[in-house]
Amino acid sequence: MKVFSYFLFGFLVTCKVHGQNCQRLDSTSFFTSIKFGDQIPADLASCSKKSKIESPYYGILRTKYDSLTRECKKKYTDLFTFQSTSFSFSQVSTNKSGQILTVELYSFFNDNRTAKEINYGPPPDFIRIYRKLESLYGKPAIIQEPTKTDSLFIKEKGMPWLIAWYCNTINLQLRVNYGAREEALNVLHIQITNREFDIVKELELLQ
Repeated sequence: MKVFSYFLFGFLVTCKVHGQNCQRLDSTSFFTSIKFGDQIPADLASCSKKSKIESPYYGILRTKYDSLTRECKKKYTDLFTFQSTSFSFSQVSTNKSGQILTVELYSFFNDNRTAKEINYGPPPDFIRIYRKLESLYGKPAIIQEPTKTDSLFIKEKGMPWLIAWYCNTINLQLRVNYGAREEALNVLHIQITNREFDIVKELELLQ
């Protein structure tokens, strides 16, 4: 199984925009099979070929959709679907108390588009999800676009984009890296964090 790791999105041009609908975003329930603040369901951990990582502050459960049993695929399909797009992997992270605080969905893909299509912009799924999220939650807080330097190494490293909504409770990030020769470098990634259960926020409140 390919293990997801955070990709380098350092060489990006950042644009701050305004107009988020935080009231709507903070009140959204993204999943029906799990709930932020709850424990990871025991059957999700037991019915999948999993990679569970624990640290003093966080626990992580990575799950590959194809490794699930038929029953679990049916029960937890929402952990692998976002805005009508299917994803191959799901990653659930918890705080030190075992409460779910972050859910990530991601897929690796071959980018076989022509050079002209790649230079024009990110893949269609990324654009479609971005437009849908913008219609629901308003303009994002941050848009990070590829730089000219990125375009020089598009086949070696790919072209990164990041679009993010940061509100009082929910942080929502949409990322993509595309155009690379290697499939493992091309990834579409969703990350949703509920800051009410984030250890970082807890530490901030104690200061």
